Amino acid sequence: MSDSAFSLQQVQHWMQTVLTDSAGLGAAMRGPAAQTVLPLLPQDVEQLIAPSSRMSGGQRLAVYQRGYFARLLECMAGQFQVLRQALGPELFEDFAREYLSVYPSQTYTLGELGARFPQFLAETRPDRDAPPAERDSWPDFMIDLARLERAAFVAFDAPGAENQPAPKLTTADTALRLAPCVTLLAFQFPVNQYYQAVYQGLEPPLPPAWPSYVVITRRHYQLGLFDVKPLQFRFLQWLQQGRSIEEALTLLATQPDIDHATAAMLWQIWRAKWLEWGFFTTG
Repeated sequence: MSDSAFSLQQVQHWMQTVLTDSAGLGAAMRGPAAQTVLPLLPQDVEQLIAPSSRMSGGQRLAVYQRGYFARLLECMAGQFQVLRQALGPELFEDFAREYLSVYPSQTYTLGELGARFPQFLAETRPDRDAPPAERDSWPDFMIDLARLERAAFVAFDAPGAENQPAPKLTTADTALRLAPCVTLLAFQFPVNQYYQAVYQGLEPPLPPAWPSYVVITRRHYQLGLFDVKPLQFRFLQWLQQGRSIEEALTLLATQPDIDHATAAMLWQIWRAKWLEWGFFTTG
């Protein structure tokens, strides 16, 4: 088969198809995706890729394919550093390779590469078909950890309040708004404690299940991850849903053992801390 029968567009499409297939060069060329573009077999690759003095055309193409996936795996490891430590480098790479075969990169930016990794871990957990009461807990922890790391990665580039004046203790409640980069997350495990310990250079054991509530924000271009109490989390959810602080306080006063005076007192305590942590803007 002569390469003169192939258009440049066909060749480009074929190369993209085989280079981005995680199955390996030979399997990629035999696969239906590549065969649909150009019906070539591995021994035919020399028609498209010229050999060098040291390598055949197929070997040269394989170098590019390995380099492409090495870069993707490097990006995945960078986006999920704590999860990589929790799983161990080899097991993490196994998960990442399988993920890339199921959810290959689809965008021009590698920032979206790990977007569906938490979903993938949930879909492929080994005990996914078992009743919930019979499932192991460690996959739940890994999924929680992946969710936290992905959310932190997204928050780093999310719209923030860096160009707006920071609110002060004297700022009126009516002027306060949650910063646009604030992310609220609920987990089955204390994943933020584990996350913080790893970033401090420690090697913490996997924790037992314990519900946790985390707020991610960014202040002065630095991320902050903060654990909050369930009631604080609910209050912040009300604000994120568009309620005013006054409306959120009214709802807070309907909670068990909390009246209007207690709600007002709690708000003053929370307010000072949350202003310091960068939860609010005046925009």
